[in-house]
Amino acid sequence: MRKDNTNLHMQHLFIGSEGQLGVICGMSFGVVPKSSCVQVAMLGVESYGKCCEILTLAKRHLGEILSAFEFIDGASMQCLEENKNLKNVLTSNPSFNILIETMG
Repeated sequence: MRKDNTNLHMQHLFIGSEGQLGVICGMSFGVVPKSSCVQVAMLGVESYGKCCEILTLAKRHLGEILSAFEFIDGASMQCLEENKNLKNVLTSNPSFNILIETMG
């Protein structure tokens, strides 16, 4: 989503007034085509603080091509392995697993 500060937009008035200022009868979305180049990485880290550090680094170095950053703790990952028969792609059992996806 891109922010536009050029002037006051009517749609912001409608959203903030809970529909009391008018009726929205049309809508359009500005979307970009899905990238044909997608990369995914799975990381294992030992603390939540490291997850935050890696997120900051990913935002700084990957910028707009960073499309997803998700983390799951070790206990939840173990639950997935046991109940959903999903295998962890990492050889160790870290405290946190991070999934990073880039597009572009």
